[in-house]
Amino acid sequence: MCLVILQKAMSYSLSLSKQLQAINTDIITAFSHLDVINALQLLRHKVDEKYLYLYEEAKVLLEVNGGILLMPRIVGRQLNQSNILASDISTYYKINLFLRFLDHTIQQLIERFTKHRKVISALSGTAGCEIEEAFRMYSVVLPEKSISVVKAKLEV
Repeated sequence: MCLVILQKAMSYSLSLSKQLQAINTDIITAFSHLDVINALQLLRHKVDEKYLYLYEEAKVLLEVNGGILLMPRIVGRQLNQSNILASDISTYYKINLFLRFLDHTIQQLIERFTKHRKVISALSGTAGCEIEEAFRMYSVVLPEKSISVVKAKLEV
């Protein structure tokens, strides 16, 4: 079940992943692949119809390989794992695996890319963000260590 869910969610981010791992990576071009966030959010909103297909796919895959899909034991008190009660196996895996993984993936993509998008927008002149913020964020990789030099180069 985990592999089917992982394959579905990560297939959306394949183009972004390839773009970020390219040799001549340009972060502005990589932002054009961030529509993966919208696609995953759409998948999250249509979870009932999309998940049923994944569940059936996982069940068939297990049956072909001689396995069966079972719901794990639920204990009264659980500290380190999800312990949400469900009426059937399908609901259990939807709540405890699919929704949690999807929410986590969406949140991580938003967290990792929104601050960079704001800075890139500022540098390209489409937002009123300060150059100092961009300089602080990328000072480790910039050859110039002075904000005045960076400002001068951007003005030219």
